Amino acid sequence: MVNVREIQRVLSDTRDVLAEEPIVNEINSDEGIFIGDLHGDMEAFEKINDYIQDVDCPSIFLGDYVDRGAYSIEIMKSLFEMKVKDPNRVILLRGNHETPLANSRYGFKEDVRRKFPSNSHEIYQKFNETFAELPIAATLDDGRVIGLHGGIPRNTESLVTLKELPKGIVEPHRIDRLFQTLWNDPRESIEGFGRSMRGPGIYTFGRNAFDKFMKNSNAELMVRAHLAFPSGVRYYFNKRLISLFSTLSYKGRQIEGKVLHYKAGKPLLRDISEF
Repeated sequence: MVNVREIQRVLSDTRDVLAEEPIVNEINSDEGIFIGDLHGDMEAFEKINDYIQDVDCPSIFLGDYVDRGAYSIEIMKSLFEMKVKDPNRVILLRGNHETPLANSRYGFKEDVRRKFPSNSHEIYQKFNETFAELPIAATLDDGRVIGLHGGIPRNTESLVTLKELPKGIVEPHRIDRLFQTLWNDPRESIEGFGRSMRGPGIYTFGRNAFDKFMKNSNAELMVRAHLAFPSGVRYYFNKRLISLFSTLSYKGRQIEGKVLHYKAGKPLLRDISEF
């Protein structure tokens, strides 16, 4: 059970650490482990944590830690404590569920209300203020690899444009590029940008849009999350974009969750159930 004072301290300490990071975190390493959506799945998180503790390289979590599952608060507390303890080794990015637009609807707000009944409004607000300080992207291996949660926004030539976006925005739907980075999805059947079934202001991006962004960013590989697949992974655009999902179950379905260990210029998928 997480008590109020403890979570207040963790949120305050984490926000201070995150406030020092740029919106695009340039990681000084040629090796890293990418982790996709967790959505409150404690079993998956514990297995992943065991794995990353035994590997001496940064771990890049791609967002969507909360909602859907039963242990959003507990996982978030653990991740924040890990971040404060070793900020250069634990990289936390923002997902679309680290916003009130999503986490007020899909379980996290209710979790906070249930576990902190006397302080729920304050704690929920502090969580979202801390989420707002999370970077939206990270680079690895001198910029050759880009990690983010959703995808490429419209009218965005390269990663340089994302670096110009502000941090600390609790409601990112007010800024198109920020919002779309958290929400957009790849789609093989289009070239540029198309409508998304997720809702207004959200788009899909195709091969030409992807290739142009990657070329202008001098990047070779993009790793993202945001979509659930039974196999835990899907490749796009000649395997230059890898979409990860890192739970073991999701909405009552079993998932063969994956993480990606990037080393020596090569992406290696690892099955979470084998950890």
